[in-house]
Amino acid sequence: MRYKFVLALLSLLGSSVVLLQQAHADDSDTIKIGILQTESNVNATSDSMLQNSVLMAIEEINASGGLLGRKLEPVLSGDISSWPIAAEQSRKLLMYDKAAVVFGCWTSTCRRSVRPVFESQNGLLFYPMRYEGEELSPNIYYTGATPNQYATPAVDFLLREDGGSAKRFVLVGVDYVDPHTTFKTVRAFLRSKGVPDADILESYVPFGTTDYGSIVGGIREFSSQGKKSAVISSLDLNSGFYEELKKQGIDATSNPIVALRGDERTLEAANANALAGLLVPSNYFMSLENPANSAFQANWNAYSKRRDLPQIKTGALVTDSMAAAYSSVFMWAQEMDRKSHHVSQPVFIAEARVNGQFQVVWNAPAPLRAQPWSPDIPGNAAIISDLGIGGTTAQQNAKRLVTTFFATDRRYLKDEKEPRDRFSNERGELVYGIAKVSIPPGHDMGKIERPTLAWLGIYAGESADKHLVMQSLEVVNDAKSYFSKVQAMSNPKHRRAFIFIHGFNTRFEDAALRTAQMADDLDIQAVPLFYSWPSGGHFERSLLTLSGRKEYTADEQAAEWAEPHLKRFLEEFCDQGKFDEIFVIAHSMGARVTTRALATLLQDRSDLRSRIKELVLAAPDIDAGVFKEQILPRLTKWNTSVTLYASSNDKALKESGNAHGDYSRAGLAGKDLVVATGMETIDATNVNTDFLGHSYVVEASPLLTDLTLLINEHMRAARRPRLAPHEMGTSTYWEFRRAAQ
Repeated sequence: MRYKFVLALLSLLGSSVVLLQQAHADDSDTIKIGILQTESNVNATSDSMLQNSVLMAIEEINASGGLLGRKLEPVLSGDISSWPIAAEQSRKLLMYDKAAVVFGCWTSTCRRSVRPVFESQNGLLFYPMRYEGEELSPNIYYTGATPNQYATPAVDFLLREDGGSAKRFVLVGVDYVDPHTTFKTVRAFLRSKGVPDADILESYVPFGTTDYGSIVGGIREFSSQGKKSAVISSLDLNSGFYEELKKQGIDATSNPIVALRGDERTLEAANANALAGLLVPSNYFMSLENPANSAFQANWNAYSKRRDLPQIKTGALVTDSMAAAYSSVFMWAQEMDRKSHHVSQPVFIAEARVNGQFQVVWNAPAPLRAQPWSPDIPGNAAIISDLGIGGTTAQQNAKRLVTTFFATDRRYLKDEKEPRDRFSNERGELVYGIAKVSIPPGHDMGKIERPTLAWLGIYAGESADKHLVMQSLEVVNDAKSYFSKVQAMSNPKHRRAFIFIHGFNTRFEDAALRTAQMADDLDIQAVPLFYSWPSGGHFERSLLTLSGRKEYTADEQAAEWAEPHLKRFLEEFCDQGKFDEIFVIAHSMGARVTTRALATLLQDRSDLRSRIKELVLAAPDIDAGVFKEQILPRLTKWNTSVTLYASSNDKALKESGNAHGDYSRAGLAGKDLVVATGMETIDATNVNTDFLGHSYVVEASPLLTDLTLLINEHMRAARRPRLAPHEMGTSTYWEFRRAAQ
């Protein structure tokens, strides 16, 4: 098949192409292609053009011989004028019509409403519209632009001298998910450029608004305070908003105005005089002069005449969404970027002319890779790193120092030279302090980069440029001074902390490095702390050997001994730390001492219960029956939120179960998975892990991302994108979806 001009258009659109998507396997002579169509809602006219873009691509592929020796058969849905109907029509296309792929769903609300259908049925949706980002589904390909491919380049242009050197910014949109989320990204980008919140005005209008007098009056007042102001609007060009701006003396000659939504059709239908000088960022304009665009428009002109489609003065209308919808069909038929589910896009900024045309005034030197999650928004770095999309941040490329606070009941050896050696494996008094750990440039998420023989206590070749290194350790003898230092590190807007309690066979240094790694990888605005009980940290790690079982038993006794000390620390931290949200993350055997200490504390101190925002049990090495029947009820009794991560691949817990008379552990998945009311259980079996499969929660990037969403966004399991619900009796647990192969 020859699609030379299509491939050139894909190149123009910057598509990164790497995946062959196989057609649906059935016995018919055709491959069914689903198209979600809208007939009766406000978007019907533009939707019809998008649907015809898909139909034209199908027609061209069939004219060239079809795909895999079979013709493509378009199957149009029924009317999807409401979003619940869209979900039902999607289900029909996938289950009844057996569509190999579906194209369409022309708004974010529609896409979000049908997403659960495509994920539950393992269907495939191509969504060709610009959208707000902060979403990635394994069952959706997003071929429209993300905000970093049109909105933030436009804002960056306004900040520069050739774009007007704006100092203040007005963000105006319809009160709807897309503008809100897009402007969240824009505001974060402006902050990253040094623009304070006081110089950003954000306003929204209801759907169907025709009177813009009051909102423009507010813009005029905001713009009259001595700094060059720019207006960034997501309202349609023909909405009347821009005429009201001009009427009240705000036009593009005095104040730069950017319309994030605009094309030749709306420009021609609007008042050209009111829009003159207005800037529109886009990934495609009809006026672009190149052979690929000329061939595409010629084919579209011929197709639209055959179908009697609406015309504009310059011929048949083409918009960037239409070009994306058309190209999507060829992307599916050939290849697609499986990792990011997005495409790279060229970016153009064009100025509206009084003749109803656009003239490009700026373009990006190269196509921009999509960033579904903006790196400028706090908390997104872990998601970006996990998914491998959107590039790296400056933070990831630089060496940095993480300050962690600790409490420990290990014996203090004050005369030891190296910070790592100042706390032994022997029992001691409860001590508070500060450990600072450097993170090397290029640190890989989930890893603790160490010298090869560090596990044997040999640190030859240790370098802060390559490894995590404990740079300093300070014991703070006065508790009041200690908690004052902790408070000084907190964010006054949301006083948040997380406390990590390690498991079996862990040295003090190991706990400090792990806490610093988690703090860096999770990218949360929370003060990192850890509690280190006197685990042996021996070299023998297997319970299959006699020495290994002896060390394990010694650690069990040490954990039991440490319980009252951990309770004391948690109580003092809640009393004196003055934190609103405390997240407790307990790993392996550390979950034993943590659950008992915390249950006792919550029983004794009702005034502290609201401070514990979440208890996370990571691969808990606790007898499953004891945990479910005796420990968990003591926690959930006080409405404590509990999340348990389990895996069938955890060899360490399997050995622990064998050592305890074959009684299963709470951190093991499979037939003995612990599921209970009041706790969210996450089965992480599908996540790739290390050999032992025991430290996955703090090492595997999907788990770290899941923790980030839980802590940063307070997002429960039902809303977290990588998790799929499953029923067990009358209860629900969640499972990580398998990664695409």
